[in-house]
Amino acid sequence: MHVEVEQPCTQHPERLAGWACESCASNQCLECAATLQGVAVCGRCGLMVNVLEGPRWRLAPFSRTWRAQLRVLSTWQAAVWMGVFTCTVQFLITAFASAKLWVFGHVLLLGWMLYVTRRGGRELDPFGRPLWTDFISIWSGPLVRAAPVLVPLGVFAAWWVNYGSAAAPLLSPIDWGLAALSCPVLAISLLAVTIEGEGRRWATPWAFLRVGWVVRRELPTVFGLTGLALFFALLSARVLPLDMEDTRMERTIGLMLVLHLGITMTLTALGIATGHLLVTYAEQLGHESGSPEHLPWVDSLPPTAWVAPSPDEDALAAAAAERFKPIELESPREVLEKLVAARDFEPALAMVSRADVLLTEVAGGHLVTLAQAAAARGEPATAANLLEVLISRDEDEARPRGQVILARLLAERLSKPERAQRLYEEVVARFPGTPAAAFAQEQLALSPRGEGAEG
Repeated sequence: MHVEVEQPCTQHPERLAGWACESCASNQCLECAATLQGVAVCGRCGLMVNVLEGPRWRLAPFSRTWRAQLRVLSTWQAAVWMGVFTCTVQFLITAFASAKLWVFGHVLLLGWMLYVTRRGGRELDPFGRPLWTDFISIWSGPLVRAAPVLVPLGVFAAWWVNYGSAAAPLLSPIDWGLAALSCPVLAISLLAVTIEGEGRRWATPWAFLRVGWVVRRELPTVFGLTGLALFFALLSARVLPLDMEDTRMERTIGLMLVLHLGITMTLTALGIATGHLLVTYAEQLGHESGSPEHLPWVDSLPPTAWVAPSPDEDALAAAAAERFKPIELESPREVLEKLVAARDFEPALAMVSRADVLLTEVAGGHLVTLAQAAAARGEPATAANLLEVLISRDEDEARPRGQVILARLLAERLSKPERAQRLYEEVVARFPGTPAAAFAQEQLALSPRGEGAEG
């Protein structure tokens, strides 16, 4: 479960939660959670919990982790790699007065830096066993994408070092300007062109802006490493060319070797740090590092082993009694009467139409209420059938009222006035003094037969 901000523990709000239990709906800290067979579980119920995870850039920030990545420079593999590479590059740059070899040596130096960055961006050992695909992908991928920016910068730097600054003092104002221009270009282009995945883009100014904005917090560190590499490059540019007649040629060669080793080491450090920067901000940069982009907020397991709580005998007995309690099913009559009492007439009338219930068992008051609901829904025949069941009972207190309602339905809705008049007369004769008898007397007085009797 990914969360962008720290979640407090439900029971201990002052502590950081590392797990969330869906069953208990709670966040748990190291004290609240437990372990079961080497896996974190809920300390209450013992069920599996979700590990709360946060973004890598926040839990393992670049500012606290990049120095540890540079420890690989102290290994013997690093010494062998950088020694061989430094000698090769120095031989290509200084041994022959060839412009092509000079360019090839610097391109090789840039390719080495991209190689280290690319392996670091996948959390691989930069001095581990290389693959041919790594070298081929560098020449056909990042090195080509970086060309639109790095080639003009390289041409300008080469012209200045070889022609414009031959007699200039060390670190002249123009040198400072060239370094100030090269630092952001080299640092951000190195980061932009080594992004693997959907973020593969050319080293264009707009790509610089996007990448630079994402890693804006880490730019001072990257610029510092880049500036150190450029400082060694400027120093090496001030060393005089080799002269075979110079009696101090060994001193010049040694100085060049030291400076080129400094360039290689600082560029390698820059590549390692940049690769780690890609891993740290992989999600924001769209980089496919192959490493998880989110880390657990709490990176250790709870120290307490989970033990099932001791059972309560009374609770177990109550649970057993509830479990084996006989199941009581409601009869259709009870279901119908509940529906009528709740005035939920639609399912009640549906039960009547399906003959799910024996109407002779239904209380008279419920039959009257159902009949009125059926008449209101435009179903006079259904209402009449319900009331016919009611008037078949001799001792139901709801019969007088139900009988006059049935008589009125027969007279006004079902075109049976003769039957309606007989029902009115029966109510007057059998239930004198009731409101139903008074209503029946009024209806008889209004009927044609009643009018003729009065005349």
